[in-house]
Amino acid sequence: QTAIHRTDERPSPAFARLSWLVGLGTASALFACVFLFCELVYANNDDAYILRMMMGYGSPELPTFNMCLHFILLYPLRWLASAFPGAAWFSRMQLLFLWLSAAVSVKALLQCFHNAERPLWQGLAACAVYLALFVAPYCARVTFTVTAAMLGAAAVLQLLSIDPARLSDARIVRSFMLALVLCVLAYGLRQIAAVPILAFCAVAWFFRALDR
Repeated sequence: QTAIHRTDERPSPAFARLSWLVGLGTASALFACVFLFCELVYANNDDAYILRMMMGYGSPELPTFNMCLHFILLYPLRWLASAFPGAAWFSRMQLLFLWLSAAVSVKALLQCFHNAERPLWQGLAACAVYLALFVAPYCARVTFTVTAAMLGAAAVLQLLSIDPARLSDARIVRSFMLALVLCVLAYGLRQIAAVPILAFCAVAWFFRALDR
């Protein structure tokens, strides 16, 4: 009887909105603290090479191919660099991806605790620990490999937050699409990261299916 009652439940739309608001708010607050109190440092390896290339250093012609960056991100960056030259669009893109991954991770963690019928404060505490240990250090020390990993981690958490027994088909599809978009962005940023990210996503969905 308990299982049947649990299956018939539906997560409150208000909580779904709340989890998004908390995720977006905490991610924005974290980056505000980084900008105010920390010094942003970018890795001086392939990151610097991509940044200099996209800003036109070494050649006045912006590239149409790069061995590190996939074309799904290269061409938007090329368009931005052509339309608004002189700006570090690659660096800004990484910060945007880090902010997005932090927001989705917090949102997904809150939904995971909600699905497990845990108190809200426990979910908030887990989010605070996750942000402090796994997000904050990489917001100020940026490298595109870790940025891709953060996007992949957010995709895994997003999959874990999906409860097929409680969600409508439309919401399940939307949740899957969000995880897919995160994986595609990670692949575009660091193609070699796609294999471990997809493997972790498969494991996450396997355990999610076992929990049904």
